[in-house]
Amino acid sequence: MQVRKAALIAIIAMAALMLVMPIAPIARAYTAAPKPAQEVPYGPWLDAIEFYEESDEAAMLEKIDKGERHIWLWDIGTVEGIRRAEESPNIEYVKAYSGCFNLFLNPLPRIKIEIPGVGVVERFNPFGIREVREALNLYLDREYVVKEIFAGYGVPHYTIWPPVRPDYNRVYADMKLLENEYAYNPSEAWDRIYKALTDAGCTFKDGKWYDPDGNPIVIKFWIRKTPAQRNALGHYFATELEKLGFEVIRRECTGLEAWMFVYSAIDDWNIYTEGWAFTAISAYDDDLPYYMYCSPWTGTVFEYYNASAELRDLAEKLLMAEYTSTEERNEWVKELARLCLEDSTRIWVVWQITPFPYHKSLTKMVYDITGGFYSLYTLRTARFTEAAGGPVGGTCKAGDRFLYVSAFNPVGGFKWLYDALIERVVYDPGVYVHPHTGRYIPVRSTFKVETAGPNGTPIEVPEDALLFNASTLDWYKVGANVTATSAVTFNFIFGKWHHGQDITMADIFAALAHSYRLAYEEDPIYDPYSIGPGLETFIATCKGIKVINDTAVTVYIDYWHIDETFIAAQASIWTGTPWELYALMDAAVEAHELAFSDGMSGEWKVPWLDLTKGDSLTILKSHLDDLKAENYIPPYMTDPDLPDCAKITDTDASARWSALDSWYATYGHFLVSNGPFYIETVDTVTPMLRVKAFRDGYPFKADHWDWLITPKIPEISVAMPDMIEIGKEVEVEITSTVFGRPYSDVDISFLMVDAEGNVVLEKTPTWDETTERFRLTISADETSALPLGVYTVYVVALGHEAALARVVVKSVSVVAGIVYMKSLVDELDAKLSAEIEELRSAMDELKTAIEEAKASSAAASTYGTAGIAVGVIGIILGGIASFLARKRP
Repeated sequence: MQVRKAALIAIIAMAALMLVMPIAPIARAYTAAPKPAQEVPYGPWLDAIEFYEESDEAAMLEKIDKGERHIWLWDIGTVEGIRRAEESPNIEYVKAYSGCFNLFLNPLPRIKIEIPGVGVVERFNPFGIREVREALNLYLDREYVVKEIFAGYGVPHYTIWPPVRPDYNRVYADMKLLENEYAYNPSEAWDRIYKALTDAGCTFKDGKWYDPDGNPIVIKFWIRKTPAQRNALGHYFATELEKLGFEVIRRECTGLEAWMFVYSAIDDWNIYTEGWAFTAISAYDDDLPYYMYCSPWTGTVFEYYNASAELRDLAEKLLMAEYTSTEERNEWVKELARLCLEDSTRIWVVWQITPFPYHKSLTKMVYDITGGFYSLYTLRTARFTEAAGGPVGGTCKAGDRFLYVSAFNPVGGFKWLYDALIERVVYDPGVYVHPHTGRYIPVRSTFKVETAGPNGTPIEVPEDALLFNASTLDWYKVGANVTATSAVTFNFIFGKWHHGQDITMADIFAALAHSYRLAYEEDPIYDPYSIGPGLETFIATCKGIKVINDTAVTVYIDYWHIDETFIAAQASIWTGTPWELYALMDAAVEAHELAFSDGMSGEWKVPWLDLTKGDSLTILKSHLDDLKAENYIPPYMTDPDLPDCAKITDTDASARWSALDSWYATYGHFLVSNGPFYIETVDTVTPMLRVKAFRDGYPFKADHWDWLITPKIPEISVAMPDMIEIGKEVEVEITSTVFGRPYSDVDISFLMVDAEGNVVLEKTPTWDETTERFRLTISADETSALPLGVYTVYVVALGHEAALARVVVKSVSVVAGIVYMKSLVDELDAKLSAEIEELRSAMDELKTAIEEAKASSAAASTYGTAGIAVGVIGIILGGIASFLARKRP
């Protein structure tokens, strides 16, 4: 349930042919016959995609160059790699901003750690002190990290809000103030850390820290081995911690080891080099503070650690969209930026600039302006050029950085990006974010939103609308006097499941019931590690679901957002999993033979449920045999309160169990879904995974998303004086274009910031229809209020059709009137001096030319002498005329 990146040889040969062949045959030989138009197929353009594990950048670029691979679902991370891509005629790339690196700190005051030569001991954790964690922000030189470790391909990252996403840019001035406050200041950091540790009873002696028990303070630092920049970041900061006087145990690890020893544990780690991939842009990141600082979804440690009540309360209110206006939400965004910096269980370091490479034979791929090729749409729209046999058909060979890191199941699996990239082509969501705006658009669910807003009259929920009772495992009508803030009517585009069975309303309701069961603590399938913020919000706010017809429902929800598409996303109840597959997984989980999540897998000591490989297959096949023999139907799916279109009949069940059994017999796995590709081959040895186009039963043709191919990101330029005179009015003109044409669908902010980082002036330009430019006026009163000095001007532009901000930065001086006049005089003096010098130089050249003419006149004829004289006079007159014309006002 969905609730929430030789030519010369050829030329010579043609010339030889022209010598021996008549013209007409040449024309016939080199005029290609028209290629028959290829019918646009259902499903994707490609016939198949093969995913290969490709973690070595240089090797992958070599393969792309040779055409052995067509696309890398990872970014080029080195200067050498970017240079290789730019120099190769076969490699192209798109640039995005898809990921960040940070430090994840264990906030528990005491933890058990394994110390070489000592064993496992419980020790004091300095990062259990909030002030120490916060001070480390000032001890981290982000500018150095960006320049030296990431070779300039990054942006310093300070706050919970990514510096390239809309939430940051809406409150740009306040973000700059916070960045200035938490900028690199090692002496201040040391003072704060020293005070916090000594107040806690620690001592600093001979350059080393000792805990209150007299033991050296030891920090277990888990450092990811790859990519190289992430590894270098870890070792850089480990060295910095050693300079502070801590003993650091550096433990290099793989991603799988990180899951086992960091995310699924509370002991034996103090700090970890974390990385996040943001696979899609979002217009509003309401869930980010809660997700990163409060939810066990991002680490078991949050089962035991609570952030401040103020942070938790505001993060939960933002998660639940309890604000009443854009202005209030912006205030919450600013406050949460500060609260998260004060907490600092996660310290943000760098946001990457990420070039995604591909072979020139691929074309017209839709990419996300944040997520690049991580986008849901990229492989759905990829096709080969006509020269390479396209656009229809062919097998794309894609490089995925790792394969099979997490289990493949739709409940608590696909937790790693690498696996989620495969999930994206196999599963269809109901709604998904637009890759350029971050607002939600329909995929398999069109929607219409009605809302009372934060202050309007609530919407009445029909008495026969349904909800699921997880304690009694049945559906019930909500009854009278139930209201909701919003109502979203969805029309589903059903089609078929991969195994050929029709998708029905019963699949929707079975997925709903499964979600309620998953979140109910008394249910045998309860799994807190599989409950994300979106599901929590849905269950807490859903007031009822009314079936309109066989393909449409209205979902009533106590949820409001300033963007109605986010209301639709929160209310979405589409599913990518057939009901019988949920029932099969539930049977194995209820028996405690498999677990949906890695967290429960660790607690129960059973395998993490995987629909495609491993020990799970034998267990699931055994349950499939039993369920098929019984012709099992979840009892709540025959509930009398369900409309007929949502009930499961014996005939339906028989067809579904037979189809799933046949699918497993054919493909050797159980992963059945509804996306444009289905999994054909799972090869864990190579390793490789092959997906094949799903055409018989997929509702969309391959060109369905072609309207998203080109993002409309405005280009911005600013015209204003470099020097502003106090008490004088100043005009500012801002040019905004898309594809070279004037473009007004953009929100622009104008900020002036003083040398201390304070915003002294903030204005909003307006569009001038006459000049087709944005304009603003800084009044005489406003310039009079500005102290003398040098200021930084930021012009921040956020387009309506592509939410990647363009920021223009200018340096401007504010001067007194006499200073301003002197600057004009100095400028005019410099200009005249240059022109006089230029004229003097021109005259010297003319003088030389005359002397040369005189020297040669003795040997010239009368006619020749006259010609030279005329020529010299022409040069002189022409030069003077040209100079005068150029200088004429």
